[in-house]
Amino acid sequence: MAEAQPELLAHHCTEAGLIEQAVGYWHKAGQSAVQRSAHVEAISHLTQGLELLRTLIETLECVQQEVDMLIALGVSLLATKVKQL
Repeated sequence: MAEAQPELLAHHCTEAGLIEQAVGYWHKAGQSAVQRSAHVEAISHLTQGLELLRTLIETLECVQQEVDMLIALGVSLLATKVKQL
């Protein structure tokens, strides 16, 4: 389930208040969407994960995860902008 539909687990973890787990699943869902070139979906998943991540105490691990998510988000944002040109 975590591999096939991480966005579903992300949603459930978010609703349950399991923020750290939810962030990880949103990240995984975003990466999966990027790999499928589903960039609009990736933007949504990664944005949700970043919003939740920013509610956690800032640790080195959180900062690294934020950087990773922002890079993936940038890829999808660029891809959607290029398609519009």
